[in-house]
Amino acid sequence: MPATSNQQPAVAKALAGEPATNLYCAVPRDQTTLSYYDLPDAYEQHQIFTSDDLYSVNIMTGHIDTIFSDQTQNFDMSNVSIVGNSLFFVNRYDSMLYAIKIQ
Repeated sequence: MPATSNQQPAVAKALAGEPATNLYCAVPRDQTTLSYYDLPDAYEQHQIFTSDDLYSVNIMTGHIDTIFSDQTQNFDMSNVSIVGNSLFFVNRYDSMLYAIKIQ
C-alpha cells in the first residue's frame, strides 16, 4: 500500500529530514547464556542462537513498549527493517522472512 503524506515509512521520514522517534530492538530473553560466549564473534559465526523479544524505545521520551514477547515462539531476529507499519526480520533458526505489525 502506498504511503500517504501523513503515514510515511520510518526510512522515508529519515531521508526526508524528519527524525525517527522510535528505536526497535530485538533483545535475547536469556541474558545469562550470553556471558559464556565471546560476543559478537560467536553470534556472527552461528555458535550461539537466541530467542528474542522485540521492544520499541521512544528516543525522545525514553518510554519502552513491548512489541513482541511470546514465550512459545523462538525467533532469533536479524536484518531488522521497517516498511510502513510492519517490521520485517530474518529468523536465524530457519532463514525465513517474518513480519510484525507495529503502530
